[in-house]
Amino acid sequence: DSKLDRMVLAACRCCGLEQICFSCTERRVLCQLNLSQGLDSSHGVPMEFINIREQCAKVHRDEPAEATRNAIDAVASGVARAMGPLPESQDERPVEGSVLILGAGLRGLAAAKAVKAQGYSVALISGSRPDGFKEQQDQEHQESRDALVKSLEAQGIHAMPWPRDLALDGSPGSFVAMAKTGSQANRIKAGALIIDLGEQAGEIPPSAGDITEDSFLGRILARGTNPESIAGAGSSGLRGVTIRETAGIFIMPPDEEETASERITKGSASAARAAAYLRRSVVSPRGTAVDIDARRCRGCGECAAVCSFIELKGRDNGPAYACVDKALCLGCGACVARCPTGAIGQAVQSYEQLASTLEALLGKYTGAVGAK
Repeated sequence: DSKLDRMVLAACRCCGLEQICFSCTERRVLCQLNLSQGLDSSHGVPMEFINIREQCAKVHRDEPAEATRNAIDAVASGVARAMGPLPESQDERPVEGSVLILGAGLRGLAAAKAVKAQGYSVALISGSRPDGFKEQQDQEHQESRDALVKSLEAQGIHAMPWPRDLALDGSPGSFVAMAKTGSQANRIKAGALIIDLGEQAGEIPPSAGDITEDSFLGRILARGTNPESIAGAGSSGLRGVTIRETAGIFIMPPDEEETASERITKGSASAARAAAYLRRSVVSPRGTAVDIDARRCRGCGECAAVCSFIELKGRDNGPAYACVDKALCLGCGACVARCPTGAIGQAVQSYEQLASTLEALLGKYTGAVGAK
């Protein structure tokens, strides 16, 4: 009813509603979820958060007057930031009602069965089994696997062998996988992707066919296999939560200690997350997604080193440049800090906003006073 187009909220929260970064704690994530549920009517309205707890009350725990003064200055700076230009509206993209599963171990098979039960089509690609594979597994594992295979085959789902070449293209909600085996090439469309990185059980070959490390799928597989290479990988659980919202990529890391029942449970859980993603029907980039100015980019690759979703593209003449699909961007800002030329920016962290924040804190910004 109030037709708000901007909001400023002073609370124990430092990031926007759509952002979860590596510094977020469990309490901040809970705060975000509660705010998202309570502010559904304001969805799409840019919101500035002022962290008055950690930056004011906690710092001046024994000085309430000083804490109040700092909180007033911080809120004024938030108003100054909110008075900037509104971010561009994000286009919605349709989501395909199908899932591609890489890896036909227990988790991959369980995921395929659960996805099919939700009414979505499934494409399943199996890794090559090493010699003696059956002997490596206990009776429970083998019996569970045989039961899952039999159930899937009864529904017309057969695992394709790992192809000679496998490339992933397209965008979130509409991925396209090209699988080449011999002289045949299969084009698989999928709205979501489930990857089982259980190399130790033979689900995906360590070599992963001829997938190059600099390809999109190669970078995802490399980061999933070595989570320490991900910026802020200390909270792998948070990474899984954030990746599903726009990308539709669900990674199951390897775990040699899992029992057969635990693997089936994890596969079913990944299928549930993928189904929830597909039910949205449309996906749009986050409001915190970055913009890359190709004219200012010199193609150094620093941003691609910290983000699996950034890739370098060649020019007809001149050096390569970095680019990213906004629907894949998590909005963490790691690439912004890494870029040496300032070619990467965020609408929620623009230089104009930073300047207006400093001016408000220094008492030189009149717009914030007039907006109170």
